Amino acid sequence: MVELARLESVYGSNVIEGSNPSLSATSYFERCYNSIMLAIAFIRWWYGAGWKAVIASVRRRMQRTVDSFSIPTLARTLFAPWKRIITPPGAGIGAHLQAMGDNVVSRAVGFSVRLIVLFSAGIGLFGIGLFGMLQVAVWPLVPFLVVGCVIGGVVL
Repeated sequence: MVELARLESVYGSNVIEGSNPSLSATSYFERCYNSIMLAIAFIRWWYGAGWKAVIASVRRRMQRTVDSFSIPTLARTLFAPWKRIITPPGAGIGAHLQAMGDNVVSRAVGFSVRLIVLFSAGIGLFGIGLFGMLQVAVWPLVPFLVVGCVIGGVVL
């Protein structure tokens, strides 16, 4: 018995991995099972929550652009005077005509500047929408592209 205990203490910590075929086969099957489950979880996320996250990201980018350009405010105040520069009318008819001319010019400048900013925002929104639609359309194809690139690289 003492000799058996001595052998266990000497050789017990130096176990050769794979010496027990049933344990090696079990760990191999567990690794295969885990790899398959990881691939399935990835595919479920990619075509489920991942795709929804991409769509939500495009929406957020468009909303941020609308907020950055203040599009509702610009549209609401399109014909407002530029920087609220208004000339109050004076006492005579000449002063009234002068004030009216100044106010028309101020409104024309305000209209022009706001229209240019709205046009720029429209171009930005169009670009973001176009890129977003492309991103949403390509998203389901990316895993196949990765696999195709790996296969193409192995073949070449």
